[in-house]
Amino acid sequence: MEPDCAKRSLLVLLCTVVTAAVPVRLAGADAASQDLPVPGGTVALARTLGIDPVPDRGRFIAEVTRLVFDLEARNPSAAAFLQAERLKAQAAVDKRRGSIRPASNGDPAAFDLVPVPLSAEIWSDAVFRRRVAPDELVTTIVADRQAALICHGLTALDDETLQFFADHPSLVSHLYERSAPAFGVFSESIRIRGNRVVPPGSVAGPADARQPAQRGRDEVSALWEAVAGEKVTRPERFLTTLFELAEGRVAYLYDVVGHLDPARRAFVLGLWMDDSAKRLERFKVLASVGLGAFRDWRLRTMPYGRAPWDFAMAVTRLEVKENGAPAAPASRSFWSRVLSNADLSDDVPAAAKGTDDAPFDAAWLAERLGDSDIRQRVEHLDRIALAQRRFAVTAVEDVPAAAVAVRALPQYRMLILTLDRIGVQAPSLYAAAARHAQRLSSLPNNRGFVAQAQFQSALAVLSRMVTVRTVTARQAEYLIERLIAAKITEEGRFGGGIVRWVADDLRPAIAASEAGETLEAAFIAGVAGQ
Repeated sequence: MEPDCAKRSLLVLLCTVVTAAVPVRLAGADAASQDLPVPGGTVALARTLGIDPVPDRGRFIAEVTRLVFDLEARNPSAAAFLQAERLKAQAAVDKRRGSIRPASNGDPAAFDLVPVPLSAEIWSDAVFRRRVAPDELVTTIVADRQAALICHGLTALDDETLQFFADHPSLVSHLYERSAPAFGVFSESIRIRGNRVVPPGSVAGPADARQPAQRGRDEVSALWEAVAGEKVTRPERFLTTLFELAEGRVAYLYDVVGHLDPARRAFVLGLWMDDSAKRLERFKVLASVGLGAFRDWRLRTMPYGRAPWDFAMAVTRLEVKENGAPAAPASRSFWSRVLSNADLSDDVPAAAKGTDDAPFDAAWLAERLGDSDIRQRVEHLDRIALAQRRFAVTAVEDVPAAAVAVRALPQYRMLILTLDRIGVQAPSLYAAAARHAQRLSSLPNNRGFVAQAQFQSALAVLSRMVTVRTVTARQAEYLIERLIAAKITEEGRFGGGIVRWVADDLRPAIAASEAGETLEAAFIAGVAGQ
């Protein structure tokens, strides 16, 4: 009997320990997030807000808080619902229950549970400063624009970071009052480990001590500390400053860096620079003057909107080396001269023709793009992409021709891109083709139109033949040279020059042509790839 009694006693003791431990664990979990009811159900609330399809339960609060205020001005149903909720909430402030139940087309007794970051107590105390019942919290958050933005930002955090916010409700209060738009859309890259903010690409701390640090120490954190003026080891102060600086532009930069691949992240942070003092100086310029150049910044009124061709899109289009340095051609003098005008003359200064000119960095790129209108931003990025794709390896004597080719892209886009698609490598051929097109465009009356049509048609045929491998890219370069050399009469006509080019130059290059075959048959066979 004694062994049985001992076993029963041990079992009772074990159950007691487990029972006592479980509430402690759940209480900690509830502080970071909580499943809360949506009276009437998620379908009814989504329909009331004009949201279709209905978001999944696990993503419901994250999607609703974004869609409602992203489309509020274009969604009459959401605007009417939010206005009604705000009026009801204002009228109920002095009543025993200070919020309202959602207007719903469903059964009020029915509800769906959805996960909400932080607990109802934290929302009540830190955000609304009044008691909000758990079954009223979802619609109360949705009806309050600032609260909805904070909630959306919290849904993007990982568990450990979210727990830090739950443990520091004063931080939530400050962000709600001062920086809700910035936090709502730029919080995803925030990571807190061991009471320390870990910027993207930095060393996380003792747990990651085996990982190699950049240049022997955590220089990434030092860069952000210099910009924010606060230490990453003081997370609350660092984050409040981060989201307030420059109307949220610094938080935007932080989030952009967090979403980049390692090479482009190193480019933005300047880790490819050997001079640490210069790196720090240029990063501070990027965070202030560089991003400040983008005047179309509407974070408070349009938090989920982005300016077309902003800094983030520019960096993703840029080609960089593994260490983060911009791919050639990267001369700052070269690009300053090329992007300044669309003239097709060889006026690249001597400094830009050398190989020792300083490469451009992220701050220079941001300033150059931000000071331009949207159309020019696209043109600048297209020019950089073309140059990095085709002229990465260019002899010093070919730099002026490369500059002409890149400048010509906006004005003669299809011509330059056709040469690019053919696989033309020589910068001089791009420049010669652009200047030839410029001469044809200057012909009087409709002669320029006719001449351009003949020139473009010949290039289109040649592009097709390269695509079907009738001729090689190197053969095509020779044929384009011969096409450009076709003389134009004083009347502004080719005078049969295109036909002679087809017969004397193109036909011999078509491998499928046979003796006795007509010119037309050889031409058709070449285009068909036979």
